[in-house]
Amino acid sequence: MPQTYRSFGVFELAVLAVDTTKEDRAQAGDIITVRHPRPFIGRKEATTYIWLKVFGDEDQIRTLKLADTHGWQGKRRYCIPLYRFGQIVPGFDESQARDTARLYQPFMVYDEDDVFYHIVDLISPLDIHGLVFDKNEQRFL
Repeated sequence: MPQTYRSFGVFELAVLAVDTTKEDRAQAGDIITVRHPRPFIGRKEATTYIWLKVFGDEDQIRTLKLADTHGWQGKRRYCIPLYRFGQIVPGFDESQARDTARLYQPFMVYDEDDVFYHIVDLISPLDIHGLVFDKNEQRFL
């Protein structure tokens, strides 16, 4: 019987913290970016998005990355509802996350005096399974 191998990895997600304008139609919780982990984020990124690290197998991550390449049918197909963070992460405050006047990044430590916010993780990467919601299928991955 052949052996099957699955590789797992850690990636960063940028989750939109607030709804955007009508033209853009992005909603709070939409996954905007999937990228390899970097050591910092910029000021606008720090107030507009909630950044977190997730781990999953390469098929799950590829699904998230390719969703944006399928035009309007795939764009913003996947999200993490903000209430879900509250269920998984103790102390998550949805009202603070939605307030763009405040810098609220519950999954990392940052220095507000720095031009770039250097990321120091507060928690281990979250499992993508059961966290990310597929809007088309109406179910969690």
